[in-house]
Formats: sequence, C-alpha cells, structure tokens
Amino acid sequence: MATPPAKLASTPVSRRTTVTYVTALLLIAALSISSHLLTNTIIQRQSATAGTVNMAGRQRMLAQRIFRISLQMADGSEDFVQARVELINAITQMERERDNLLHGSVSPRILPPATPRLQTIYFDGQDSLEHLGDQFLDHAKHFAATRHEGVSLGNEDLNAIGFLLQQKLLPALEMAVTAYQADSEEAIQRLNHTMLLLLCFMLLLLLTEALFIYQPLFHRLKVSYDALITAARTDPLTGSLNRRAFLEECAKIFQRFRRTGSPIAMLALDLDHFKSINDTWGHATGDRVILEFVGATLSCLRPHDRMGRLGGEEFSILLPNTHPETALELAESIRSTVASLPITAETGEELHFSVSIGIAASLPGDGDIFAVLARADRNLYIAKEQGRNRTAMA
Repeated sequence: MATPPAKLASTPVSRRTTVTYVTALLLIAALSISSHLLTNTIIQRQSATAGTVNMAGRQRMLAQRIFRISLQMADGSEDFVQARVELINAITQMERERDNLLHGSVSPRILPPATPRLQTIYFDGQDSLEHLGDQFLDHAKHFAATRHEGVSLGNEDLNAIGFLLQQKLLPALEMAVTAYQADSEEAIQRLNHTMLLLLCFMLLLLLTEALFIYQPLFHRLKVSYDALITAARTDPLTGSLNRRAFLEECAKIFQRFRRTGSPIAMLALDLDHFKSINDTWGHATGDRVILEFVGATLSCLRPHDRMGRLGGEEFSILLPNTHPETALELAESIRSTVASLPITAETGEELHFSVSIGIAASLPGDGDIFAVLARADRNLYIAKEQGRNRTAMA
C-alpha cells in the first residue's frame, strides 16, 4: 500500500504560524505571571524583614529598660513595689517577643532565623542570642524576686544584668539586625537577577514576533520591575525611603553640594512616647500615628528635601541648600504641625502626639553626611532631655 508522503509532509503555513504565536504567547504569559509572583514575594519579604528588624530593635529597648528599672530599684530613685511591677512586665514582654524571634511568627509576621548566618548568631555556642537571652532573663527574674533588703547597687544579679547587656546582648542583637538586613538584601538580589533573566528572555521572544502584539505584556513586566526597585528602596508602611536608600541619596547629595560649597542641614526626628502609644492604643493605632506624622511632615517640606525612615519611630530629613536658620524654622513648623494633629483611636477617643527634633548643619570639615547625621542625633537627645516636643540645635 502506497503512503501519501505529500499529505504527511505538508502542514499549512497558517497552522505553523498559529502554533508559533500561541507558544510564544504562552511563554510570555508564563514570564509575566512569574514576574508578578516574584514581585509579590519581594514585597512580602521586605514587609516581614521590616517587622523582624523592628522586633529585634524592641528587644534592645526592652533589655535596656529592664536594666534601667533594676538600677532604679537598687538606688531607691523609684517606688520599689511599682518598679518591681514594671520590671516583671518588661521581662514578660521581652520573653514573648524573644520567642517570636527564635521561632518565627505568623501574626505579627516575623521571619525565623533560618539562614546559616542567623542560625549561628541565635543558637551556636555560649555567646548565642538564645543562651545570652536565657542568662539575661534568668538574672532579671531572680533580681525581681529579691526581697527589698537584698536589693542594692552591689547585687550580683544587677551586676550580671549590666555586664550581659553592655558586653554581650546588645552587640549580639546588633549582629542579628545586620544579618537580617544582609539576608534580605541577598534574597532580593537573587530575585532581582532572576527578574533580569526573565526580562532578557522576554526581549528575545519579542524580537521573533511583531512588537505590537506584545507591547501590553512588556509594559506589565516593566511595571513589575519598577515595583521591585521601589519595594527595595522604600519603607512598606509609610512609602518613605528606607534607611539604606535614604543614606545613599544623602551621600550623593552631600558630595554634590560639598563641591559647590552650598550649605546642607539635617533633621533627626523621633516620635515622643511612641511605645506608650502602641501599648495603650494598639499597634494599628501606632501605625496610623506614623502615617499621619509622615503626611504632616511632608506637607511642611520643600520639593527638593529628602525624608527617610531609619527604623521604628525614628526618621531623618536632609535639607539641601539650607542655612541653619531656615532649618530651625522648618523643624519648628514640623513640630507645631504634628503637635496640633488629632488622631482618633479605634475606640473613638482622640489622642495627640508630639515629636522631638535635632538639627545639625554641615561644617567645612565634615568628611561625609554621617558626621552631620551624628550631630543631629546628639541634638535630638538634647531635645528629649529638655522635655520632648521641642527642637534643639547646639
């Protein structure tokens, strides 16, 4: 029986074109979906990292609070019974949040220490965060249980708390914060490389097809890539520049203005009693306070000023081409605007909050922007010591 080779060999051109088109379209769709999923992964990672870093920062704050209350109990500067209650509450809160850091948490979203770098910091050896935290909390609990007559500045538990805090725990927590940020940046960089590979592959496919067919899909990929860059540079809650992006921007502006000799000023801002707001009204209200603060602050700034969130309730503002007198006027405008801003809590009650601001101007001998920021931070502490809700410029 003769075979019909002509029929077997002849596939219509239109059919081949359709198959090619559909295949290319499916590949483009797969790449677009992948880029969308990658972007969502990066945004979720950024958000979880921010929450984890903030909680690690609160561990430092709680450890310092425990030591400060213990000193007040020992030197008699505070009522002993009241100070003991505050000490026990601080210990309980530190234990709860420490458990979230050690094992991760779904709500709030806290990343577990899963990478080898974090595993070493948290669990490896006598100087691990787990072991140091156990020691610190054991001494704090023992000190809190000590009778009044046994509490003094020479108490062994008090001395151990101070030694562990300054020499061991705070450096270890700082290492953990740095490791979280480094791991997040590495993960984002890997995802970024993957995104770039997807982009290159998509461009190759686009060269084989008519460009007008794929323009909408190409636009979606570009939007996803821009979202990736934005997610890596902005704070997920406020939309302000994050610490890394803000300092990079400040360094570029500082170098440009140093060449021309134009003045630069820096503001260091810290919301007053923000922990008390969170404890009293809840974290949802605390987030609203931060958002309202950022909105009020931006309304006082000029288009060329730069604002960044350095962490928690700490912010900084770079004021290019600004003399000290103008910086002071801007700072006072921000302070008064924030002080007059009402916030309605979830309970319906109205609350007010304030901000303390340190101001510093660039000097001819400044080698980089960090020198100006350091002076602004020192002036911020002066404003805090003088009663908060004020500005300070030494």
